[in-house]
Order: sequence, then C-alpha cells, then structure tokens
Amino acid sequence: MLRITAVCIVGVFLWAAATTPASAQYSRVTPLVEAVRKAEPCVVGIFKKGEKKVSGTGMIIDKSGLIVTNHHVVGDASHVDVKLHDGARVDGEVVLNRTDMDLAFIRVKCDTELKCTPPKKEADIILGETVIAIGHPLGYTDTVSSGIVSSLHRDIDLPSGVTLKKLLQTNADINPGNSGGPLLNINGEFIGVNFAVRGDAQGIAFAIRSTTVIEVMVIGKLAK
Repeated sequence: MLRITAVCIVGVFLWAAATTPASAQYSRVTPLVEAVRKAEPCVVGIFKKGEKKVSGTGMIIDKSGLIVTNHHVVGDASHVDVKLHDGARVDGEVVLNRTDMDLAFIRVKCDTELKCTPPKKEADIILGETVIAIGHPLGYTDTVSSGIVSSLHRDIDLPSGVTLKKLLQTNADINPGNSGGPLLNINGEFIGVNFAVRGDAQGIAFAIRSTTVIEVMVIGKLAK
C-alpha cells in the first residue's frame, strides 16, 4: 500500500511539472524585439533616380536628415531617391562620397521630424555578442536577421584594390540590398554599416565600424 501511494504522489508531481510550462505565459517582447522597434523607423531604402528596384539600405543618423550608406549603393550619383519608414519617397542629396572607404552620406529634407540612431562612439564591441541587421535584401523591405559578432578585426581587399581594415565580421544573414544598412547591438545601438558578404560561403558577412563612420564624418565636416 505504501509503495502504491508513493508512486501516485510522484505521478501527480510529474504531471504538474509537465503542464506548468505549457500554461505559463512568457513575454515575447525580448531585448532583440525592442532593439528592432527602436531602430527600424530610422532605416531607409535607397533608389537610383527613376528606378523602382531598391539599390540598398541607409540609416538616418541625425535629425537634420543625414543618412549613411555605402558608396557602392549610390555610385557616382549626386542625387538619389530615399524611401522613409512611413513610405514617403523624397529626394536625397549625396553630400559626401568616399570611394576608398565605401561610405556615402545623403541628406534629405522633410516637413516631418525624422527619428535617428547616431553611430555608437565607443569601440566596446564584444566578440560573440548578439547583433541585428535590418535592410532590404533582394527587395524584401525591412528584413530583420540576427547573429553574433564572429570577429572584431578583419581586413578585406576590395576589387578596386582598396583594403578596408578593422571590419566587423558577423554571421547575421546579409544579402544584396542589405548594403548600407545598420548592424545593431542588442540595445539597438548602431555599431556598423553592413557592406559585404562572402559569396562562396555561408554566414560570413562584414560591416564597417561605427567609429570609422564618425571619423569620416569628422574629416568631411559632417559631424557637429
């Protein structure tokens, strides 16, 4: 009799343990979700003038309407079309174009106040920390992917002969159209500009550090 009673007690305990997680409610608003919500309104699409196909992505980094993207997104154009998060399409003037750094800066003028995410000033990026990419890969607008920082210092030789140094490497999914878009940390801070992916591999992508973006802004007299 005692043995049967003991088995019944254990059975009730196991049943309760098994059913508790299924009935519990957990918050789905994780830090990653919060980071995306914070940064997404600052992400824009970049289009060549008169074209419907998105060329790449940009990030509003100042309320004055300053946007950073890649040089290879805008090419040699002096003006591009910029699609804001609310769907409005406005003219963007290319105010600085650094082919040697694969960075370009665009300025737009709007009647509405623009949200922005400035580039992070501190170079305190942690190997293995969670990162998030937002962009328009292959025309799929506002696509979010995540991964980790795979390496802190990568030097990449570009086809032009230029070598970009101290790049971030990540395994967040990045594809054509992500170029110029933001790489964020889990706090939604803008830590890099996504610019390239290793075509003959999977999960090997690169971003230009936010500190490099700031350095170029200072040299180009765009920083306040």
